[in-house]
Order: sequence, then C-alpha cells, then structure tokens
Amino acid sequence: MGACTVYKLKGADFTGQGLPNIFPFVAKDSLDFAFNLASGNLKDLTTKTADLVPYRTTSVAGGGSRVVDPTVVTQALNGLGVRIANGCLVSSVGFTPIPIGGAVKFTLMFVGGWDGTNVDNPITAPGISIFLDIGNGVTSNNAPMMQYCKTDKSLGARLRSASSSNIGSIIPNETRQYFMVLTFDGNKWSLYNKTLNIVVTKTNAELGVTGTIPVASGLVPLFYYFGHGHTTSTIAALPLILCKSAKWNRVLTDEEIETQYQLSKVILPNLI
Repeated sequence: MGACTVYKLKGADFTGQGLPNIFPFVAKDSLDFAFNLASGNLKDLTTKTADLVPYRTTSVAGGGSRVVDPTVVTQALNGLGVRIANGCLVSSVGFTPIPIGGAVKFTLMFVGGWDGTNVDNPITAPGISIFLDIGNGVTSNNAPMMQYCKTDKSLGARLRSASSSNIGSIIPNETRQYFMVLTFDGNKWSLYNKTLNIVVTKTNAELGVTGTIPVASGLVPLFYYFGHGHTTSTIAALPLILCKSAKWNRVLTDEEIETQYQLSKVILPNLI
C-alpha cells in the first residue's frame, strides 16, 4: 500500500457526528459577533451578543415607530438567508464613536444584497437598501453604513456621503448577492467586493475625516442593525437579503478575507 496524505481541518469537530462541524468564520478569537442567517437563525454564533430582534418600522415625517414584529423577516434563497422588508433586525451591539489613528481597528462582513423588490405602500420612493448600519443613521456626518444605492447603482459603504456608496463601486447586476468586507485600520478604509474581485481604498483625508467619527443619537436604533430603521422621514429603505454578517476587532489579512470568501462560497456557490 502506498503512502497516504492526511489533511487536518482547523476547527473541525468529528466527535459523535457523521460529518465535520466546521465553524464558518475565520479568526474566531477576534470575532465580536458572527451571524449565519440560514434557516432564519438569529443567534450570534460567538454567543457574545444577544439574538437579533425584528422590528417593523413605520416612517412618517415628524416621527414614526418601531415595534417588534417577526413578520418583517422571511426565509429567502431556499433557506440560505432571510429577506428583511418594512423593518429591520437589531443587534445588542451599541453604536460607539470611532477614533482615528489606530486606537480602533475592525473588519465588517456582509453577505447578501437587494432583492429587487420595493417596500409596502411607500410614501416616497426609496433609493437605498441598508445592509449594515454601525452608527450612520442615514446621514452624511456619522459612522459608516454598508449599503446599496439604487440612485447611482453604487454598492459598498457610505461615509461622509449624502447617499452614494462612496467607498465602493458601480455594479452591473443590482439584484444578485455579494460578498463584501469593509476594513478600517485607523487611517484608511478598504471595501473588498470579492464577488467582483474589486478592492476600493479611501483614506480618512480623502473622505474628509479629521477626528473621531460620531454616531447617530436618534432617528434609528442606537445599535448595529440591518434594514430599515429610520422613523422620522417619509423615505423607507429597500428590502434586503441577508445571508451572513460578522465583525472582527482587527483588520483581517488578505489571506483571511479570501479564506472567509471561500468558506462562504461552499454554502452559497452560485450566489456570490
């Protein structure tokens, strides 16, 4: 018998199981949260944060409302993700100002996109699908937000922008799912769109950021959220598909980002 090669799968657990149980996120020790929305799962796989909570958002000029309503979330893509419409999923991770210079570094991941549909009975036609807001509040002054802007077909992140995804790119297909990673090292922001194999980098100076970046103090949930959470406007947000999202407390290496992309493609081979 000839020699054989043995491969070890990091993070695999075969004990008592017929198949390996592989944690679907890289750099586990650096994760702040990790959500895999397959089959409608709203739990943080790191167990560091609480379950996501669904809210229905009513937007009207002068002040609307957000009420807990599970019906804003439905399964999508044959159970590989969820669709969020007419509301948002809210985490237990509070908005915090972002200092520049390197005291705070992070990586955000979003897998999903706009599904091509509209919200129910919009007062004003929506033009943005909010993927992940970490303190923007749908403004041009605060922390970044990962999004799709239908007005100019820009996909990526928005920081110091009135609407466009100014850390991102114009996309050829509005309604497919994308694998995106946003990193911040204290001085520059990089948006990796692995689906299109594009990397866009902007420095704080290029974005007009000169000091600690503030966060929204009202109008939206004061916690990281996915979807439409803005209440005091007649403009709602477009629905979205959410498959996976995570945050690491450091900048992932290019190799780690590629590994994370490949891990995600195993589950979503024809989507991203």
